[in-house]
Amino acid sequence: MGTQPPKTYPSNRANSPRIRKENIMITEITKVEISKEQVVLEGVNLETIFTSEDLFEDLPEEPVRFVFPRQENHGAAIKYLYKVVSSQKRCKDAKSFGEKIESLVGCILSIGESFLEKE
Repeated sequence: MGTQPPKTYPSNRANSPRIRKENIMITEITKVEISKEQVVLEGVNLETIFTSEDLFEDLPEEPVRFVFPRQENHGAAIKYLYKVVSSQKRCKDAKSFGEKIESLVGCILSIGESFLEKE
């Protein structure tokens, strides 16, 4: 009997259908609103500051608002938010998911632009 070659696995998981490529935005969270229909995170877009040519220039803050609907797509947005919240050290000691979300105020997060509220 001959030996079979070892199984090879794709080295680039980006081609996997389970992994989505999504643009993210680096944001400092300034306010959180929780309602029965949605969770809203308001903040400041830090990318404009990080990518400016003169880091000492006084730039205007760009406010952003992320909306996470609670019922659409079987709660997929809330599942995404749970992953974001779970990655924050500041949220580890909170007992409920609502407390974890509220403790995001002051955190700098990378959030998917698909949740960005368009004006």
